[in-house]
Amino acid sequence: MKNKTKGAIIDLCALVLWAALFVVLVFYAQNELGEKLINAILFSVIGLALNYTLCVAFHETGHLIFAKANKMRAVKINFGFLSIDYTEKSRLKLFTFFGENAGESNFLPTEKVTEKVVKCVALGGILFNAIYFIAVVVVILVVKNPVLFCLFGAGGVPAGYLLTVNAIPLDKTADGAVLISKKGYARACANISEMQRQIQAEKAPIFEEYIKKSSQPLDVYCDFLRLATTDAKKALSRLNGLKNGFDFTAQEYELIFPEMLFNACIGGFLNEELINRAENFFSQETKVLSQIRAHYAYRKARGEAEWANAIFGEYQNGLKTATEFEREVEINLINLLD
Repeated sequence: MKNKTKGAIIDLCALVLWAALFVVLVFYAQNELGEKLINAILFSVIGLALNYTLCVAFHETGHLIFAKANKMRAVKINFGFLSIDYTEKSRLKLFTFFGENAGESNFLPTEKVTEKVVKCVALGGILFNAIYFIAVVVVILVVKNPVLFCLFGAGGVPAGYLLTVNAIPLDKTADGAVLISKKGYARACANISEMQRQIQAEKAPIFEEYIKKSSQPLDVYCDFLRLATTDAKKALSRLNGLKNGFDFTAQEYELIFPEMLFNACIGGFLNEELINRAENFFSQETKVLSQIRAHYAYRKARGEAEWANAIFGEYQNGLKTATEFEREVEINLINLLD
């Protein structure tokens, strides 16, 4: 059974358990506190929405505070009711409860990042979830007013659910899994963050020796970039071990899929699955240079010359603002299309 399937099953179990507790608390409010059942249900449902929103915001605030303490800057942060994207002209967006990036944060380091730093930022989210959950437990034990009990007691069930799914290592991106990091995911996240920091500082990234031997997708991507500065074909072959590994995290997929697609376009082995994934991937606006290059290669391989030429113009403009290291990588890779 794949990890994502296991995670979904565990997540569903947690949802069922907390939903059952919600029902118990609603009936407690009705029977023991003397509230009408319809009112108890109504106030509790309102409380669900309210506490879910507050708890998500609290969780992301924990990540933000711990990231700032470790001298990282926020790139994107979604509090649920509000998201801030520092890469967009319209930075603020309201009511962002749903969607791929709901309740997620993205930070970049300003100083050398380590595995300890990555784990510390993950801890911030869990810690703030725990504080909120303790507050809900206090309400359940102390408050006797039925309306407040329903709003912040029964309605506080999302606090327990979010604490559960964030603290338990359902998949390697869960905060709890990052803290344990048995498979080296936290270290790989630190590697990729440090690489990004060095590139932004106009420096060639320094790659540790173990990265060259690691099978962790983020480490493989680091090694891919190292190889691309000298031998583009060898760099792409480094990704071959991941060709069936589409069970990536969102971050891994965003970084690695464009390069895998680029490799397929060069090698002439585009298949239906890759085409479907590519169409879905490029349905969103792409700003990253490697993604634009992959899009150009894809349209060229599909015989869509006019579209490909337009994308190539965008790619050339992107090269003008790229760092020296990025240009070195891009020139070596784009030459494979000639």
